[in-house]
Amino acid sequence: LLYKIGSIDAGPADSWVFKGSFQSVVQMGIDHEVLTGIELSKRFPGYRLPQDIMALYQKDGGFLT
Repeated sequence: LLYKIGSIDAGPADSWVFKGSFQSVVQMGIDHEVLTGIELSKRFPGYRLPQDIMALYQKDGGFLT
């Protein structure tokens, strides 16, 4: 089963997690938003990330079970 609940990949802008995730969505043409830690906290109050963290939000992201 595929659960589309959105997904967030976050880390320092120069980290392999953020860079790799960003490169993947761009290459595959996947709809996404890049948010700062502060922007992410305002939009999703459950997240409290430092200001220097970048987040990649994919509204159609999810997981398989």
